[in-house]
Amino acid sequence: MIVLPMDVLSTIPKKRFRDAGITLPPELSIVHREEDVTPYRESTCRAVLSLHSHFPSDDYLSMPKLEMVQLLSAGHDAIDVGRFAKRNIILCNNPGANADAVAEHILMSILYFARRVGECQAIDYTDAYTTQRNAMMGPLLRDARELHVGLIGMGQIGQAFAVMARALSISCSYTSRTRRIDIEEAHGATWRTLETLLKVCDVIALTLPLTPETVHFMNRARFAAMKDDAIFINVSRGALVDQEALADALRSRKLYGASTDVFDPEPPRPDNPLFQLPPDVRARLLLTPHLAGITHQTWREMMQRAISNLARYAVGKEPLHHVNDET
Repeated sequence: MIVLPMDVLSTIPKKRFRDAGITLPPELSIVHREEDVTPYRESTCRAVLSLHSHFPSDDYLSMPKLEMVQLLSAGHDAIDVGRFAKRNIILCNNPGANADAVAEHILMSILYFARRVGECQAIDYTDAYTTQRNAMMGPLLRDARELHVGLIGMGQIGQAFAVMARALSISCSYTSRTRRIDIEEAHGATWRTLETLLKVCDVIALTLPLTPETVHFMNRARFAAMKDDAIFINVSRGALVDQEALADALRSRKLYGASTDVFDPEPPRPDNPLFQLPPDVRARLLLTPHLAGITHQTWREMMQRAISNLARYAVGKEPLHHVNDET
């Protein structure tokens, strides 16, 4: 008996497959929506491969044979899971595939601010090079191992960072709903209450998922509770942070610096409070366009894991990482 490959509608262009060096397994046939889809080909697809959860749900729910949606990303906060559950459509995400890359971004942000890179670069463009350089020497420039880093959340990103922190002799604490003794023993991280973490850590890195309960998790009160001159890093979702409160904390020098890879909404609007800060404050702000976890190597690994999960389903095996099971 000849078994035909499962048709998968992909919103990811062919070029991205080629760039990642992905070889498709025989169990799958990819239909690229932007390039070679036809109403007939789309109607035959039993699965969808999507970059992230911001997709047109109505379009997918109208596909008559759809059985599974595979996300390339771990985040799935933009999906109305219940609508897909009513159709018995399996939703799968891709947790941990980019954890190392995001953890590296946290480390990069720490080093950026420990050495005051934004302010140091500005010195090179002034007429007071020697005076300002001399003023920057010594106590203002810090080694990473001097800093106490606090992680809010200890999922796979937090665990990946804890490994890096231990290798670099960086003190690492964390807070989470569940204390992880195994992680503490393996990586040397210390559990603390949120209140203590904010009070004692030089760096606070936010790695929580976005849920209705975590919207504006970092607000004025929590920024006020942080150490003076601390560093704040957000690699989760923009809506976890009151961005007006963050801008004010930077403007008032309550915080020394902030690194954010995410915004609310995305793409960010020109009136975003973080874009309205004066030049001297912007020198203490590191903004990146939601790319912390999308390096070349990580993209390849994310693609490979997603394709492998689709292939599992195509041959009748239970796919991994059901978002539906989390509700």
